[in-house]
Amino acid sequence: MVTARSERSGAATNALPRRARRPDLLPYLFVAPIGLLLLAICFYPSLYAVRLALTDASLLRLQRMQFTGLQNVTRLLGDTVFLQGLWRTLRWDLVVVLAQLLVALPIALFLNRRFRGRDLHPALSGDGEGKAEWRDLLHPRRRDGRRPLR
Repeated sequence: MVTARSERSGAATNALPRRARRPDLLPYLFVAPIGLLLLAICFYPSLYAVRLALTDASLLRLQRMQFTGLQNVTRLLGDTVFLQGLWRTLRWDLVVVLAQLLVALPIALFLNRRFRGRDLHPALSGDGEGKAEWRDLLHPRRRDGRRPLR
């Protein structure tokens, strides 16, 4: 290895330029197949639905569908029954999501804190070993020699 002395500090430095680090692509190669599958599962039906919306397709004559452009969309946006159903669905989704958030967030924040008796119940211990802890508590021959909890 070739080293040179720095003129100011006198310390040995590497004279060869440092190679740029190549990104590690192996993790991405492992994830790529499932990523492509998820993209296909999610996007193909959506693209097919857009294609059908822009045609006069019917279940009785899918082979003979004709391109109609945005005619179906404009007709749909003028339909009061569709707009009422869309508004009802959006309101329902908003109420359900907010209600779940208002209930779940305080519970999660409370269980995240340390409090007396929290570790008595294995599901609240937070270490992900609740099943093993319950097995150990109820097993006829516990590791600590004590009788099982029954």
